[in-house]
Amino acid sequence: MSVPDDYGQNRGAVVTPRLIASWKSISGWAIFLSAAGLLQACLLLAGGTRIKEIVNVMRFAYGDNTVLDTMSESETGILSLFLVAAAGLAFVYIHQLLFAIRLRRGIQAADQTSFDSSWRNMRNSFRAFGIYLIVALVCYLVFFSLLLLFLAPSIKNLD
Repeated sequence: MSVPDDYGQNRGAVVTPRLIASWKSISGWAIFLSAAGLLQACLLLAGGTRIKEIVNVMRFAYGDNTVLDTMSESETGILSLFLVAAAGLAFVYIHQLLFAIRLRRGIQAADQTSFDSSWRNMRNSFRAFGIYLIVALVCYLVFFSLLLLFLAPSIKNLD
C-alpha cells in the first residue's frame, strides 16, 4: 500500500481523487474565510473613521477623564492605527483569497505553476498574519502601559 505523504517511498507525488476533493473543499472554505476577513477589515476601517463620535459618547457616559482627553487629542494617530490595522488584515486575506483561486485553477486546468503559486500565497498569508499578530500584541502592551500611566495619577487622588 502506498503512502501519499511519503514522497521518497512512492518515487513521486501521488495525487488521489480523495486528495483533489479535499483541495477543492479547502479552496471553498478559504474563499469564504477570506471574504469574511476582508469584511472584517472594512468594518475595522469604518470603526476607525468614527473614533471622534465614539470618544464623545464615552465622555458622555464617563464624564471628564484624562484618558478620553488624550484620545480626543490624538484622533489622527488613532485613525492611522486603524488604517494600518485594516491594511494589514486586508493583505493577509488577499493572499488567502489568491491561494484559494489559484488552487482551484491549478486543480481544474492541471496547471502546476498555478498550483505552486497558490501554496506560496498560503505561506505568505500565514507569515503576514504572524507578523500582524506580533505587532498587534506589542500595540496592546504599549496601549495598556500608557493607560496605566495616565490612570496612575487619578488613582492616587482617590486615596
